[in-house]
Amino acid sequence: MSNFQITLDADADGINPAWTMLRSEDESDAAGQKILANALSRRFGTNPGTYFTDPNYGLNLEDIIGKGITADSLGTLTLAMKSQAEEEERVLQAEATVISVTGLGTPNAMVKVRLSVVPRTGEPFQMTFLLTSDKVSLLKGAS
Repeated sequence: MSNFQITLDADADGINPAWTMLRSEDESDAAGQKILANALSRRFGTNPGTYFTDPNYGLNLEDIIGKGITADSLGTLTLAMKSQAEEEERVLQAEATVISVTGLGTPNAMVKVRLSVVPRTGEPFQMTFLLTSDKVSLLKGAS
């Protein structure tokens, strides 16, 4: 499993890599995994129904956590992340797991979710997200 950090800030050319529509037929190298991880990150920041050509595309994590993080919502969250990741054609299988929770049910709740991804080609990798009441951060792109 490769290890690299993904940032979704504008690069030197002013192009936001989160919106770069790069494709790779082979996710077996770190670059291919990064492309796939970026594609998954985009899915988790897009409202469902945004694209009329693909109404199932998108799961806006910020909207989900904005409603409050509770014990009940954790199961729904992980199932939704798994389902959305598996909507990506380059993903064979995905699993979302809550790895830590602090302040559950409070306005300061923090949840770390690990998304384990098995691409159709290449090595499996993991992405770790930190969800708080006001933002979603990608801590690790693949490891």
